[in-house]
Amino acid sequence: MPYNFYTTNIETAIADAYYLGKVLYPEKFKDVEPEKKADEIYKAFLGKERYSEMAKNFGGFKKITLK
Repeated sequence: MPYNFYTTNIETAIADAYYLGKVLYPEKFKDVEPEKKADEIYKAFLGKERYSEMAKNFGGFKKITLK
């Protein structure tokens, strides 16, 4: 998900890193649910769970295919 607008949204960058870990190292991140982890991170930084709003606006976590 995007993490740079006017400033760096470090909470989104951290959430993205957990998702990337899940994709690249599924065995090491098997206990991580990226959507729940993102909500934990947003709550810690912003005081509210925001993943569903971010996913609605930006598509959420998903694999992409490069051609």
